[in-house]
Amino acid sequence: MRAAFYYGLFLVSYLIFTYNEHMGGQYLRKNSGFTLTEAIVIVAVVSFFLSALLPFILENLTASARSKKRLLAYETAYGKLEDLRQQDFDTLADGAFPVPNVDGATGQVTVAQVDLNGDNVMEADIVSAKVDVTYLEKGQAKTINLNTLITRDGVIENE
Repeated sequence: MRAAFYYGLFLVSYLIFTYNEHMGGQYLRKNSGFTLTEAIVIVAVVSFFLSALLPFILENLTASARSKKRLLAYETAYGKLEDLRQQDFDTLADGAFPVPNVDGATGQVTVAQVDLNGDNVMEADIVSAKVDVTYLEKGQAKTINLNTLITRDGVIENE
């Protein structure tokens, strides 16, 4: 795209200089300014290039808006997980709860006990927390899913 732009700019400059040379070298006159024809050609060329760039500019703006929605959904989900981590472990109840204050999206928190060993016995000191935030992007529902394990004793370090 840049190569085409520079080629077009070179071509316009060449045409203007060539036009002036055929007009008897009027381009080299002092204080002559631009002729009406030169001004019209410049306006037409600039308009052409701007109209060629317009779709790219519009796509960039819509991509920025989509990115902002995705980032807000992620920040909401992450913030809710951090809220859960800061709560007293004994106050974490199993169930599904809505995420409040989600701008233009919906969210749900699911807290459940887990069976890490596969022995069909739920762990007493560990719960699973999952946050889903759904937002619209180009008319389609997109979902951010974040999961974590919360323990009574905090972070479990590998030994």
